[in-house]
Amino acid sequence: AHVLVLDGGVSTHLERTILLDRKRRREAREVGGNDESPVFVHRELWSSSLLLTAGGRDAIRRCHEEFYEAGADLASTVTYQAHYMPLPSGEGRDGEGRLCLDDETMDTMLRDGVRLAREAARNVVTREQKKGLEKRERFVAASVGCYGGALADGSEYTGNYCLTLEQLASFHRRKVHILAAQCPDVLAFETVPCILECHAIMMVLGEIPQKSRPPSWLSLACQDGAHLNDGTRVEEVMDLIKRMDPNCDLLQGVGVNCCACEHIIPLAKILATNCGGKRTVAIYPNSGEQWDAKNECWVEGTGVTTPEDFAMAVLSAVEEVLTCSPVGCRIVVGGCCRTSPDSIRALRDMMDVKILSRTEC
Repeated sequence: AHVLVLDGGVSTHLERTILLDRKRRREAREVGGNDESPVFVHRELWSSSLLLTAGGRDAIRRCHEEFYEAGADLASTVTYQAHYMPLPSGEGRDGEGRLCLDDETMDTMLRDGVRLAREAARNVVTREQKKGLEKRERFVAASVGCYGGALADGSEYTGNYCLTLEQLASFHRRKVHILAAQCPDVLAFETVPCILECHAIMMVLGEIPQKSRPPSWLSLACQDGAHLNDGTRVEEVMDLIKRMDPNCDLLQGVGVNCCACEHIIPLAKILATNCGGKRTVAIYPNSGEQWDAKNECWVEGTGVTTPEDFAMAVLSAVEEVLTCSPVGCRIVVGGCCRTSPDSIRALRDMMDVKILSRTEC
């Protein structure tokens, strides 16, 4: 098998490190008062808010470098929740209490997202070469979030959008075209909670000329080990993908992300069985901590407890993919919300041992 390690929860790690930096500065008396302003100043953009300022962009670059240095082969851009306004539903118009950026500003933010990940990759590779370490190539996955993420109301956990197929395609169209033009190593459609949005994404990918279309994967948001968040069976989505893209021209990978570790083994089996080695299987769960959308906070005491526990859970899913796939299959593993560079470091170490042991066999 060919296995690549993706980064972890870039946005939640950014939030942690920025808050920690504020605390350190206060303790060093470098700043006065008590800065209680939100780290991500525009809730509807989440971490993509940082792309609007020089300081934010520097923080993003450093975060990518941390994950690369922890062992990630792939970095996901901080563009998940960046989106054009107004939304197809009409939300995001001036005077409705939501941010409204012009299209040209959003174009620049998306381009910057890819650029920052590339710069981080070059910086890390350069430092490793100066230390005499073996050169290891790094890659960039341009993140495309779901419509529910743009609503910033937890809709990605339900998939109940009340939009048409064309409205969903319209939401994704310009973002996908702009990101594709930056030639990332892969387009990563993430946390997609409903089958209609899967259909819309494939429609939009089909509009891009093949020579201009980067490889892509579609990662599903699932409520359990068998169903998307909207209740659709995962097998139904796989049937749709195979029907719309029988030769793997549009989607070269299918995966699951931002679900609890307890669900990834049955999901990995479904994906691997349906991909049959023709498509990459991507698995990057969250820490299992529960998000309280109403109070915009993580529920204490939920989820896995250590990076090693997380890595072991993901490794078990990899074993399931290997069992259900032909020799030479491709797998991407990593983390989502609340997984840190330490989580990825533990996963990298365990994966390297696993791959070495299989090679020796």
